[in-house]
This record gives sequence, C-alpha cells and structure tokens, in this order.
Amino acid sequence: MDDTLSRRRLVQVGASGTALTLAGCQFQGADDSVTADGETTVAVSPPIDQQELLAARQQAQQTVQPEVESGNMTEEEAQNAVVAAQEEVVTGYLDDLQTSLEAETDLSVTDTSTQTGLALVDGDAASLIGALDLETVAAILPESSFSSA
Repeated sequence: MDDTLSRRRLVQVGASGTALTLAGCQFQGADDSVTADGETTVAVSPPIDQQELLAARQQAQQTVQPEVESGNMTEEEAQNAVVAAQEEVVTGYLDDLQTSLEAETDLSVTDTSTQTGLALVDGDAASLIGALDLETVAAILPESSFSSA
C-alpha cells in the first residue's frame, strides 16, 4: 500500500476538516453565515496553475516594457495591464469552478473575486464536502477569507 499523501489529497483532507468545522458550528448559532435552513456560505478556491499565472505575467511584462520605454505607456498603465493579464487567467479558473459547481452540485456561487482567486459559495455542509471530489475545487475556506485576502 502506498502511504504517500498527494498534495491534492492533503488539500482535500484539510478542506474537509474546515467544511466539517463549519457544519458543526452551524447548529451552535455562532456563525452569522449560516441561514435558518442550514445552509452556509464559504469561500472556495479553484486549483490555479501558478506556472500559467507566471507565464501570463511575464508575457504581459514583455508586451508593455517597449511601450513604457518609448513613452507610449505610463508605469501605472503598464502595471494595470500586467494585473489585467493575471486576472484574465484567474477569471478562467473561476468560470470553470462556477460552471462545475452549478452543474454537478446543489451549491450556488454568489460572488467571485479575481483579486483573491476565490468564489463565495452557498450550500449545505454535505454538498460542500462533496464538492471536494470535483477537479475544479482545490480548497474550501471560511467566508471571511473572501474579503480579507
């Protein structure tokens, strides 16, 4: 038997613990994000490929550098263009996450943030834990992660 723990499995186990913690707290009345029907709101992270993100950043930097050097673009405009290129990559992952969650679970995505790379998701604890089986879900985090990152 192989005793090694893959990175994905480790994230799933950690996220399961978080989801179970949220599920356990929903009946204690301590969590404002839990509704009367037992649903809760959490932040969900897609598995964003850091190499792809870095490549997008580098490509954007190579594109804007000559423009800045020639005076056709300010440093601020160049910085905004690099951020926009990275946000475009993150948007693709968030779109895939939303499509997957809404097609394969009873969960609903209420908001997304390209800055944090997270989606705000509503649903019951069992559905949230089941979402960890989806390839588009890397982690489940507390709702506060959505606005604090």
